[in-house]
Amino acid sequence: VSTQSTWDIHKFMVEAILGAKFLECKDLKKPVPLSEIISVPLIGIYFSARWCAPCKDFDPILNDFYTEVNGPSKKLEIVFCSCDNTPAEFEEYAKEMPWKAIPFEDPQMKTISKTYGLTGLPRLVIIKNNGTVVEANAKDVVITKGPPIIGLSLIHI
Repeated sequence: VSTQSTWDIHKFMVEAILGAKFLECKDLKKPVPLSEIISVPLIGIYFSARWCAPCKDFDPILNDFYTEVNGPSKKLEIVFCSCDNTPAEFEEYAKEMPWKAIPFEDPQMKTISKTYGLTGLPRLVIIKNNGTVVEANAKDVVITKGPPIIGLSLIHI
């Protein structure tokens, strides 16, 4: 299988899961191409909401994790899937995040929530850039094992 074919398969699989519309959290007017999302080995899908106290507690832990994991070379991209009630809540909350987001109005959000059986917040799912789930409940793993878990995940890619 050629490199281009592998890339196309990865793109198709991730697009089937997450859709194709992404934004920069720090600048919600700036679109991010799917190719940028899948250019790293791992993708974190982060379900969270501004009104959620446990989410606000986890945010700095996840932010530190993201920064440390991506030290000298990027290994993980996080995609924020908002569970906020309004676009204004989403916009205010997303500005605090260093990663990417799915647009608030994107109908793909319901599909993603169903795909991963979202029942509570916060929730972090880590997938490979080909769509395969690495860790379905990564929040607890991030808290207990920290950045070394990414090294272990990369071994299995």
